Amino acid sequence: MKDYAILYVEDETNVRQNYTHYFESFFTYVHAVSSSEKAREIIDENEIDILLIDISLPGKNGLDFVKELRQDNQNLRIIVLTAHSDLHWLLQATQLKLTDYLLKPVERSKLKDALQKAIYELEHYEVISKEVIKLGNGLVWDIKENLFIGEDIHLTLNEQLFISILTEQMKTPVHGDDICQDIWGVGVNEKASSLKTLVKNLRKKLPENTIENVYGQGYRLCF
Repeated sequence: MKDYAILYVEDETNVRQNYTHYFESFFTYVHAVSSSEKAREIIDENEIDILLIDISLPGKNGLDFVKELRQDNQNLRIIVLTAHSDLHWLLQATQLKLTDYLLKPVERSKLKDALQKAIYELEHYEVISKEVIKLGNGLVWDIKENLFIGEDIHLTLNEQLFISILTEQMKTPVHGDDICQDIWGVGVNEKASSLKTLVKNLRKKLPENTIENVYGQGYRLCF
């Protein structure tokens, strides 16, 4: 983690100081501020890779700040810390392409897992724009058109849907049951063979190891 820069936004002084020391054991570049306004200054003046931000902040709250950032920055990896667990906050958070959403008080082990996930995303995924995602093996996926740009790869509608589902949740594997519900409207138990056939046919069309089956978790794009 040493080569990456992290920005930590937390208005409680003691909490901010304690976690800042913790982050300094992993990262060479650690910035810590108490508000969204100060966070904006840091981001404008420095190259930040990971943003760790509390929702409840003075002035502009954490989620509103993240929404603002996402208008022109799709590659910043963001971890939200919050005491809120109700559906209203969760639904807002899921639309912001977060690396993780952790409920306070946060266990150090879960925080470390989230940071490692952020590093994985930085090393394996690059978002070129809101409509285009750069994958491995030189593949570029057009989100709007549901196709690979510049590649003579002909996909069926279900294959397009499958890739689209994985790009929407590319930071984590997508369970087969969720994929089957989105494509066929039924659970994986009813469409297990169809899903396996779909993946098998896709793998024949795509470069090797583009689709990974994570045991017990589901499918994800990798490179």
